[in-house]
This record gives sequence, C-alpha cells and structure tokens, in this order.
Amino acid sequence: MKKGVDDASLDSFGCFLHTIHLLVTESMKSQKSVQDLLSRAKKVSTHFHHSSSATDRLKSIQIELGVQPKKVIQDICTRWNSSFYMLERLFNLKNAILIFTSEVPSSLPSFNSNDWTVMESLLNLLRPFEELTRRISSNKSIISEVIPAIMSLNSFLNHPSSIHFGVGTTKDVMISRIHKRFENVIKNKNLILATFLDPRFKLSFFKPEKRPEVKKIILSTISNFNNLDLTVVPDDVTIDISSITNNNNQTSVKSLWDFYNDIATSTNNNSTVMMSNNFTDLDDYTDFNKDLVAEYETYCSIESVPINGDPLGWWSSQKKNDKYPYIGNKLLLQKYLSAPASSVYSERSFSEAGLVYKAKRSQLHPEKAEQILFLHHNLNKF
Repeated sequence: MKKGVDDASLDSFGCFLHTIHLLVTESMKSQKSVQDLLSRAKKVSTHFHHSSSATDRLKSIQIELGVQPKKVIQDICTRWNSSFYMLERLFNLKNAILIFTSEVPSSLPSFNSNDWTVMESLLNLLRPFEELTRRISSNKSIISEVIPAIMSLNSFLNHPSSIHFGVGTTKDVMISRIHKRFENVIKNKNLILATFLDPRFKLSFFKPEKRPEVKKIILSTISNFNNLDLTVVPDDVTIDISSITNNNNQTSVKSLWDFYNDIATSTNNNSTVMMSNNFTDLDDYTDFNKDLVAEYETYCSIESVPINGDPLGWWSSQKKNDKYPYIGNKLLLQKYLSAPASSVYSERSFSEAGLVYKAKRSQLHPEKAEQILFLHHNLNKF
C-alpha cells in the first residue's frame, strides 16, 4: 500500500496509531519495574486462561464478594492497548485476585500494596493513549485529528496534576518520544491545512505566537489550489510540540478530552484576536488575494464546532450560502479532509475479507465477496 502511494508520487502520511503503538511500548520497556509488573500480570492472566478450575474459583470468589463475575484478559504483543485492558481488569478484580493468590501455591506471582499502586499509576498514564486509540480507530476519524491529538497528549503528560507514582521514567520517555517521533509530523503543511479546515479545531491547537506563520502557510496553499495570483513563498515551518492548555483551568485530570475541551473552550470564549492574532489589516498580506484573507478572518471568527461534531456535515451545510468559496472549495475539502488518521479501519476490512473467504467458500467470486463486504459495512445505514 505504501509502495503504491510512493510509486504514484502522492503525498502520504504513516499510520498514526502505529507510531503511538511504538511510542507506548518503547516507554514501558524503558522502566524495569514496569516490565516486571507486566511480566507478572501476564503470568497471572495466562494461569487463568490455561486452568478452568482456577477460572471457576475466581468466579465463585467474585460471587461471594457480591460483584459481577468477570474473566481476566490476556494481552497480545502486537497491540499495546491489550496490556492496558489486562492491567485494568486485574486492578478491577484486585480483591478477588488477592483472595485467590492466598489460596494457591507460591508459584503464582503475587502483588503487594506497592505493586497495586504502581499498576493504578500506570493505568492513569496509559488511559489517554487508550482513549485516543479508540477514537482514531473509528471509521469516522480523519487526518485533521492528528495535530490536536499530539498537542493534547503532550499537554496531558506535562500537566502539573499529572503525577504518576512509580512510573516517572516511563512518563519521561513518553514525553521525549512524542517530541522525537512527531517533531516533523506537526510541521507537515498538509496536516496543518487539514487541521485548519476542520471546523472543530481551526487554529486552536497552534500557539498564538505561531499563528501568523501558520496563516501564511494556509493562505499560500489555498491560493495555489484555487489558482490565485501569489508572489510569496512561505518560510520553513518552525512549529514545535508544546503545551498550549491553560493549566489554571485544569485542577484535576480525568480524560484526554478534558484537554481537547479546555483548548476549544478557551478559544471560543476569546475574540477573533485570539484566533487569527488580529491580522485583519490587508496591508499585512498584500501578496494574497483580499477576498481570501477576508474569508479566512470570517472563518476564524465564528464559533468552533463541538469536539464530537461532524466536520464534513458542517461544511456540507455551508454550501447553501456559498460563504466560503475558497476555503470551502469542495475539491480542497475532499483532498485534505478525506484521508483517515490511521490504517486500522482498512486493515479491519482485510480481516473481514479473510472471514468471508473460508475453506468451504474458496471459490467465491471476487465481485460477490465485494458485495458481501459492502453490505456488512453499509447495511446499518439504510
């Protein structure tokens, strides 16, 4: 797939979630105590998966404790979030696990109070990455969410209240890996424009002092796309990864979307000055089309769409009044707001195709298989 795009000389962007997977696994491997905790958690989970009697006993213990019986979850090495789900389930079954381990031989790994504290800290550290993974894995996720996600993750990790006992090394490595792996990503002009064209984000996830630079990149790209006269070439992008939330507004960290909403809310509560740095004087941008600059300012001044809103649906509704002939160019939006943020959904389609072609259906005609897959994905829409 990647080779096909490269051979066609098309602009491309790697799978965002694959990079997140590498970032998280590298970070967890950097701290021996975390690796040891994961290793023992895997042994406990494997024990229950291999022993029906152990599973039955764990179930009966949960019933005695008056809780809904649940099974332990085993992790998969190719999916970092499976380790998160394994730890989360073990932590939720803490009391039942403690009772069980007290009844069995010492060969089964046990967890002391410090281990449970570290496990809770690790879960709190990983939870924003899990939330992001779920969101980006959706078939509705588009590439405009990449820069906001990077900035929000960085803000979460650097937030004063984000104190993670026992996993400090893992957290520090995460921060350094975010800068290393995404330093060039946030400078990608295609991603910058995609973020701006998303009415949920616009310029919210760019620092105020960087917005004049971002503005020139956006106006230049849109001018070229609409074949407008242009005599200026934007300088190289100097945007960096940094925290842009107002820490005073966040006394406690519950979710990654706290940061999304904090940034969006602080932007919507401010005037156009905050959004575009008040470059409404056309003399500052004489190299660009006056109507385009005015359209840019109008777009920046309106209230952003809620985080859970539909950006494509919003643009579709704007076509009625033709308010944004340049920024709302249909072909421009199709190019920059159509690409998914990850390859998860396409890989899921390949897996589903593997379920369609079975040993007893190996002679299924490709056209018929394609129709079955189409119905599987779209039947619920009718």
